[in-house]
Amino acid sequence: MKTIILSLIISALWVSSAYAQLTFSGSEYSKKWEASQGDATMKEYLTGPETTENWTTMLTLQAHPKATEVKEVSGPYFEARKSIVAMPPQLHPKKEGVFDDVILELFLGGPGLTPHLEFVLARFIKTDRGVFMITYSHKIPLKSKKKNQDINIDHIAKGKEAWIKELLDIPVESVTNEF
Repeated sequence: MKTIILSLIISALWVSSAYAQLTFSGSEYSKKWEASQGDATMKEYLTGPETTENWTTMLTLQAHPKATEVKEVSGPYFEARKSIVAMPPQLHPKKEGVFDDVILELFLGGPGLTPHLEFVLARFIKTDRGVFMITYSHKIPLKSKKKNQDINIDHIAKGKEAWIKELLDIPVESVTNEF
């Protein structure tokens, strides 16, 4: 009997973890992918029927339990994307001059480099359990591979400040409790 109850509890925990949901900017996101590499764990959340290959917006959570400083995670994160940075990056610290909880704003990609642009707000949070990330990504399709084309980013400009505020207002525990 104890074995059956334990099995049911483990199954319930797995199902609730597999279908974890987050809300951001009025949309519901469900966990669609998870992986670990070394000591880091990453989880990707998408809306509705979107997949990791076909998405419009995405939330990504990462845990780096052995990192003790934000720069240990933000440095490699930026370095891995440096070759496709389309505009100068911007930093948005939660508190002026304090970089233990900061958002890195990036525009990634471009015609001839990638099939789409990606607007990224990556929040890095230093905790006593390591460095955690919550990233909002917004895909902007490109019409062609031609370098000179009009790309409408009005919706990004209109939403950016609200998205930054919403990301910074997410309690740290909401991110750390996902791991």
